[in-house]
Amino acid sequence: MNNFLDELFEKRGNPHPGSNPVWFIELEGGQVIEPTAFEPDPNTHRQDYYYNAITNVLYKKVITSKNPIIAHWKKASN
Repeated sequence: MNNFLDELFEKRGNPHPGSNPVWFIELEGGQVIEPTAFEPDPNTHRQDYYYNAITNVLYKKVITSKNPIIAHWKKASN
């Protein structure tokens, strides 16, 4: 299988993220934060951040208790 990939990359060149910056960010370990028009429940939301598209503000999840999980959102940008 490696011979096939080596031959393919030799003919096509090494893969790269292209012109899409989101792909590049994900390839480098970053995480895309989807904009939402509402505030998700911080206790059940899976991501540590959320972006409110209406107010144009990024929020970070702050966990105050782990058992049971009690969390709230703190403004991370202006």
